[in-house]
Amino acid sequence: PAFAQAATATVGSGVNLNIDAAISITSTATTTMSTSLNITTNSAIATTTFTVKTNSVGGYVLSLVSATTTDPAMKQPTDNTKRINNFVGTNNSYGGTSPHPELWSTKVASSAEFGHSVYGDDTSTGTWGTPGNVKCGATSTPSTALEYAPLASSTATTIASRTSTTTSAGSVTNVCWAVEQTDFFIASGSYQAMAIATAVTQ
Repeated sequence: PAFAQAATATVGSGVNLNIDAAISITSTATTTMSTSLNITTNSAIATTTFTVKTNSVGGYVLSLVSATTTDPAMKQPTDNTKRINNFVGTNNSYGGTSPHPELWSTKVASSAEFGHSVYGDDTSTGTWGTPGNVKCGATSTPSTALEYAPLASSTATTIASRTSTTTSAGSVTNVCWAVEQTDFFIASGSYQAMAIATAVTQ
């Protein structure tokens, strides 16, 4: 008798999946400084929190720049002559593309200044300092551990970066704002500074 033998054939099949790089940034609402200044209260602080989420294998860079193209950043919206100087410290090294942050205690005397520092998941403590328990400061006094810089009007300053994906909760960066008048009175009125934060994938 003859026997029939079954024939077989096999083929491989793959499944491809593309993951597009994406990034998002959110922030807290416009913040008000911790207190008003007057002839007896000389300093105030505030905090803005940015959260960046990305699946980019190269991570992200977060930068900050003033929304106005003219210095200083803090001024009266209705009277451009009423303004608060950008923080400059004492080494006068600001300007160009690499301003060097300094401790708030190095601010110029007989003046009023506005500046910022940062701390968070992906910030450089070598550049900005370590916040410690008081974070942005105590009550209305700027931190003595963080280092501050002016809010630049032309070249954005990198405030955080990483070289990998974030978690699904995102990476948090806190911007510490500080203002102080020293042996000097700021003219009364309402002052405002607007900042633009930009997160870019790497």
